[in-house]
Amino acid sequence: MTDTKYSSVDGITVLDFSEHVRKRPFMYVGNDGIIGLLSGLIIECISLCKTDDILFEITILGDNDFTFVFSSSHELKSFTRQFTTKSNELPNYFAKTLKAISEKFDIIENGNSKTQVTFSFDKKVISETSVDNLRLSEKAIQIALLNRQCEIITIDKRQKYLIQNFYHFPQGVFICLTEQ
Repeated sequence: MTDTKYSSVDGITVLDFSEHVRKRPFMYVGNDGIIGLLSGLIIECISLCKTDDILFEITILGDNDFTFVFSSSHELKSFTRQFTTKSNELPNYFAKTLKAISEKFDIIENGNSKTQVTFSFDKKVISETSVDNLRLSEKAIQIALLNRQCEIITIDKRQKYLIQNFYHFPQGVFICLTEQ
């Protein structure tokens, strides 16, 4: 075994956040892949905006084309800032991860209360971008159950017929206890 010692910092290459994410995307999106990233965006938005009174709309336009719309009567700038600022903070990184692994990325803000993010993943970074709508719906149900005011709409436009689901549980997890 060779004992390699670095004599200086010249032998070590430091990558910026987006380069690191592009080399190891699943380290950031998790085992659920794209579904984990989309659900992570919702949780990150709720956390940063300090409210769950937000309507999320996730639209699958094609196998690699998506829109993510979030709107609320509350201020959403703390989340939208994650897409535009260059910061190395890692506690909230799903927005930065999405931007780093996207081939096409557009953000449209309609005032302080509604934002639309349109994106498609870079096939060189993530080759399998087809999303299982059922698994996405399961994640949406979990998030909506745990966040009482949160409303989530999932829309799948890939098939001949539109599939649209709406999740909102104002009683939260207590809905399961009251029906027995």
